[in-house]
Amino acid sequence: MAAEQDDMASPGRRISLASDTICAFPIRRASLVSQTFHTSPEGPASHSSQMSFSIISELTFTPSNGTQPLCLRTEIRGPAGQPPIVTSAPSSASQTPASSFPQFIKLPPEVRKMIWKYSFGGARVFGLAPCATWTTMMVDHRPPPSGAACRESRHLFQQCGEFLFGAEGLAIKSLWFRPSEDILYLDHMLVEYLEHESYYSGCDFTTIQNVAINWCGRCDESNLRRLADALVEFPSCKRMILVMSHGEPPYEDDVEFLHIRDNDQRRVCFYKGERLHWAGLKQALEEHWRKDSEEDLEEDSGADSGGSSEGELQLPPLEAVEVVPRRTASTSA
Repeated sequence: MAAEQDDMASPGRRISLASDTICAFPIRRASLVSQTFHTSPEGPASHSSQMSFSIISELTFTPSNGTQPLCLRTEIRGPAGQPPIVTSAPSSASQTPASSFPQFIKLPPEVRKMIWKYSFGGARVFGLAPCATWTTMMVDHRPPPSGAACRESRHLFQQCGEFLFGAEGLAIKSLWFRPSEDILYLDHMLVEYLEHESYYSGCDFTTIQNVAINWCGRCDESNLRRLADALVEFPSCKRMILVMSHGEPPYEDDVEFLHIRDNDQRRVCFYKGERLHWAGLKQALEEHWRKDSEEDLEEDSGADSGGSSEGELQLPPLEAVEVVPRRTASTSA
């Protein structure tokens, strides 16, 4: 709050106050400003009738914890012994905690839907436990808490994902999984166990779209055979991710993938006695698939369906990644 000094200096003029814009910063700061001015009442009067008053302004800015966004108190006092002319009680810019957003319901439904989906988080990696009969995943990812915030978020929660991988096909120990976002990660040796009824009994893999297989470092007939078998077990697969690990994969921890670009010059695989980078391995896999794997895959899938079209046998887009343990607040500290 500022006072026009020129008007106050001239006798017989009213004092006008102009308001300034006060910005709150995320630091704790308080200031107490007190100014005393002297002026004379309007009309002819002697200088002995001059009176004085003071303006006290107290500003409290946002503290670090955000509990009191803004507090203002302004007081204009007259001559000594008289009550204040103007007093404003402390007020805050927001009476609600900084963590709440009461205007959220007024947003368009499309915007609210985007916010809810964003709150569900990014893609999660589900590591398939070896030869599992009861616990199917190495890391049991919990459903996002925002999925149970209200009826609207619960409806989107049910639309975006489903509960899979329960023991014996039941809801027991099932996990919330988003087929279009989340990734199923398994070792290349586990592909052959997916067909056995004694392992992963009741697990439905037909809706999974993102499959990551730990690549053993060689490009040969047996590994390509497992790649073809994996596509039979995951008919909805739209991304085949080959994990290039340099050591024992961190199955027991939550992991994340670091993408390998096509122009990356690191040698990732042996093929016909030569170490290939990812672009060369990708080309070799695609050529080998077209030449040797299509007929075998057609026999496996055509036994039940009576024949499959060529489009269903196409190799999905291939990606290469490196796997590393996911860093959390506890591990980074």
